[in-house]
Amino acid sequence: EAAARLRRACRQQVRQANNMKNLTSKHSEYVAVKVALGVLLLLFVLNIVEPGVQDFAAERGLFFCGLVLQEQFPNVSAHSSIPGPIRDQVDVWTRGVGDPADIRNVIFLDIEKRVYCNEIVAEGQDCSQPEAFSGPRKLLEEIDKEIQVSPYRISDLISVRVPDLSNEEVTEKELNERTTSVAVLYAPEGAQLEAIFSITTTVLVIIIILTGITLLTKDMTFLSRNLLRPLRELADEMESIAQLQLAGVSNSEETDANESGTSEVRLIRRTFENMKKAIKSWGKYVPWPVVQILLRANVEANLQVNEVEVTIFFSDIASFTTIVESMPPESSLLLLSRYFNDMTKIIDDHGGVVLEFIGDAVLAIYGAPLANEDHPQAGVSAALRMFHSLKRMNEWSREPTRDLPEVKIRCGVHTGRVLVGNMGFHSRMKYGIVGEDAHIPSRLEEMNKSYSTSMLISDSTLRRLPEDRFLTRPVDWVHLRQTPGAKSEVVHEVLPSGRVRRGSTQMAAEAFQLHAKALDLYRARDFERAAHLFEEVGQALLEATGEEDRPSALLLKRCRAYCVR
Repeated sequence: EAAARLRRACRQQVRQANNMKNLTSKHSEYVAVKVALGVLLLLFVLNIVEPGVQDFAAERGLFFCGLVLQEQFPNVSAHSSIPGPIRDQVDVWTRGVGDPADIRNVIFLDIEKRVYCNEIVAEGQDCSQPEAFSGPRKLLEEIDKEIQVSPYRISDLISVRVPDLSNEEVTEKELNERTTSVAVLYAPEGAQLEAIFSITTTVLVIIIILTGITLLTKDMTFLSRNLLRPLRELADEMESIAQLQLAGVSNSEETDANESGTSEVRLIRRTFENMKKAIKSWGKYVPWPVVQILLRANVEANLQVNEVEVTIFFSDIASFTTIVESMPPESSLLLLSRYFNDMTKIIDDHGGVVLEFIGDAVLAIYGAPLANEDHPQAGVSAALRMFHSLKRMNEWSREPTRDLPEVKIRCGVHTGRVLVGNMGFHSRMKYGIVGEDAHIPSRLEEMNKSYSTSMLISDSTLRRLPEDRFLTRPVDWVHLRQTPGAKSEVVHEVLPSGRVRRGSTQMAAEAFQLHAKALDLYRARDFERAAHLFEEVGQALLEATGEEDRPSALLLKRCRAYCVR
């Protein structure tokens, strides 16, 4: 019904628009001509008032002064007398040649990192007739600080550096090392001239804009009153019902509109395109499967949750706070964007849904809103795939053009029943999960710190996995739930293939089986035999992975403590 009403309104407005098609075309041509003339006039004014030639005479003269000192007097120290040729060269550079001469008022000058004169500070050497170099040059940052506290206005000063590294990305240390000569010129007339150019340009641009606005307003008022306002009202009505009738309206008949060929109908098409973009943007904030379900069902999102068994994934970047503290914000954003992009793609490829990014952490579920009977296997497989993808990402980060730190992740995977759906209130909601089992993956991720592991899964997830598909072992019995009377549960480690040396997979699998047997003895309080097996496990995994095995070492320490008691 809504789609039919919309089509009838479109046809009525298009018929009204056709009666004024010639009038619209006529005024549109006038508007286009005026806009074009205004743009050409603006470009012409800017071309006149904006200087297009840059003067490099100061840099060239300073470079030549340094070249003379380096070639003719290479052994002159930072406290030696100034050679006559150097003084003459500086005089020529500062006083200029020709008529009129380009006189430069120097208040600070160093040549090849030897201070020639310094009038910035009160105790500095006068630049008119210096007798000797006054010492080595300070750091460029210190010179900038002296300029800031000097009586000179910053806008009246011109800094000349040889070589000019302003267009290169260099560190402060490299800048100090590579900059051989520095001069600070006092040129208030340059700032005044630039201010005059700026004011003139601004005034002319304002006049042109105001004139254009006045002329365009006159024409647009006529068009709006007679033609555009009815069609804008129609476009607003279409947007108001877009959420409920998107599928039907997008496929509606467009024969009449296509035949009319008016600009007003093209506005309607653009409105529809904007709606599509809005929905695509919505899908970037809300899990896209949820958006698709709502559009297919042709209903509005409501507060509703259902109890569903899902596999929940939670991951975090190890020591990310420390990493961020040593990086600029732009590098942190680049690193996180690449990380989230790669991890999200893996989750999507395995049928999962990213619920939210919590800082550097990722929370995702498998099995909802799209049903998947093998969601535990999908969750574990995706997590292992992430570890493999991190290797490529770290190689990308190590490239010289980026120089980003490597990252490692810890993750937890749990399968359980939670409430899944839309939560919040009527005007603001999100798609998420609630329940005691929803917090277990984050606790498993946190436990990785205690056992020096990278991936822990709950026993409920392990029981749903195919046998011998993944390299797993029981790590310990812990309390995962905080409800009164909750019992301890066994947690398992899943070993990523990248941590095992080539050809040592069988050795690692046998060590994991031995670890499970040792844990059974530990639970049976046979600590002496368990300690012996844990020691064998540690030695085997050290050979298989090249790393010390923290879980077996921790349980070995407990066994020895119990044996002493």
